Amino acid sequence: MNDKVQFLLISDFTINPLQSLLKQQFHHYSCDFMVSPIGQIIQSVNEICCQKPSTMEQAVILWTMPDRQIHEFKKLYSNNMYDKNVMFRQVLEYAEYIRKLSEVVKFIAVPIWTLNSNYRGNGILNFRYSTGIYSVLMQMNLKLAKALEDLSNVYILYTDQWMKVSEKAEDEKMWYFGKIPFTQSIFRQAAEDIKSIYDVLTGRTKKLLVLDLDNTLWGGIAGEDGINGIRLGGVDYIGEAFLEFQKHLLQLKNKGLLLAICSKNDEDTAMEIIEKHTEMILRKEDFVGFKINWEDKAKNIRELALELNLGLASVVFIDDSPFERARVMSELPEVLVPEWPMEPIHYVKALNGLRCFDKASFSTEDTQRTNYYRQEQERKKTIENTSNIEEWLYQIALEVRFEPVNDSNVQRVSQLLNKTNQFNLITRRLEQYEIMAYCNQEQAGGVAFYAADKFGSYGLIGFSSYEMNENSLFIKDFLLSCRAMGKGIEMAMLNILKDIAVSEGKDRILAQYIPTDRNKASGDFLGTSGFMKDGAMYVQHNLRAINKPPYITITNEIEI
Repeated sequence: MNDKVQFLLISDFTINPLQSLLKQQFHHYSCDFMVSPIGQIIQSVNEICCQKPSTMEQAVILWTMPDRQIHEFKKLYSNNMYDKNVMFRQVLEYAEYIRKLSEVVKFIAVPIWTLNSNYRGNGILNFRYSTGIYSVLMQMNLKLAKALEDLSNVYILYTDQWMKVSEKAEDEKMWYFGKIPFTQSIFRQAAEDIKSIYDVLTGRTKKLLVLDLDNTLWGGIAGEDGINGIRLGGVDYIGEAFLEFQKHLLQLKNKGLLLAICSKNDEDTAMEIIEKHTEMILRKEDFVGFKINWEDKAKNIRELALELNLGLASVVFIDDSPFERARVMSELPEVLVPEWPMEPIHYVKALNGLRCFDKASFSTEDTQRTNYYRQEQERKKTIENTSNIEEWLYQIALEVRFEPVNDSNVQRVSQLLNKTNQFNLITRRLEQYEIMAYCNQEQAGGVAFYAADKFGSYGLIGFSSYEMNENSLFIKDFLLSCRAMGKGIEMAMLNILKDIAVSEGKDRILAQYIPTDRNKASGDFLGTSGFMKDGAMYVQHNLRAINKPPYITITNEIEI
């Protein structure tokens, strides 16, 4: 997804407050925000679907009221008899318009239908399965979500959550005055969720959460209170708050977020608590890095990012100390340092308020991400004990496997494509359906690359898409996970593409490189692997010069 996006806001109520807040959220980007005429839902959708392709990528926010779009539901709203089958058919018809729209825009945000929080309805009967209005509305939302489940570029947003975290959801005066059903707080929550979708699709989500220890993961000072004196769990409400905070951190870790420690402490004392305290949720194996010393935290965070081969823009730092937060913000402006509450009972709420950890999808590899990085640390330890890197690369028995992009791996390919920045030739961002559409074209293809060695599997770490031209193979995408860089895997990937080109009778390989402030490594690779710049393209005429490193074994599931 490009930085420049045209947002189209379609609604059956006055949605202009959201437009203003989106402009604030996106003030650093060249985005446009247009509001369609109020109430013209179908007309607006048809107009977008029929118009000529825009020079900017488009996204749609489709936010409607249930009684205005689902006419059968309006009968229930008025306590009249209604036909549930007719109502569900109308929901599916509404979903079809969204499906049609999804084919021509980059993404669609659809807040779920809600009722005014002051609406009493039938009181204690509101959740009767067939006649209770809140029960029926819930079924409508689920029906809509199920109908759109296969569309990876449609995001159903949880409006009720916005209402839960807002002090006031509706302003009656603004409804009667200007048909504005929600307060600024609700529209602000919506704008932040929409910005989160944009950040996910442009690779701006965070990968590493660096945490302090004392009064952050537990209450008290490790060096003064010791393992038996800190506040964690037990029959202490403060201890319970820290325990709950750790549980939520573990959930994020299991979804693929990397956790690390940066604390001014005695390392042995701190590690004793982490490894032996009976109420500790997070253990040593849940972290990918430790900087427990008395040095400057900004320096430690910079070293952690370097050791993990991550950019500082991928890092979030949480610390209870305003001084340490200010220090890191000053020295490392790229790192996200959220304001943090003084009371630990508010830690979970503050953590859940951070949208920077959102993902477009989850894969099985997310649950293994911490293990992948810990394996890499084991590799680095063995490198330190050898004076010959090439000899070490032979010893670890590195293997690269490749297969076509398919329904079973496209989710992980999409994740990789949308978050890889350092080794990524053109930094293109695509949804799953767009990847499949491109790779399934005649004279085109896509390859997913896996790696493993004696320390374990790296998982799916590379992707390339390509097109066949008259006498050449043109590399469209070529990217590699940062944790797999530096071992010659990228050369093995290029060798595989060479073999595909030769099998199709092509005598050269073309590639494009679009520089960013973060992908210099991929541009350097083209130069070191023999590509010559020719106008806007890079060309390799001598395919015989492309060879895999001798210490890498390649296995394949593509017929060459």
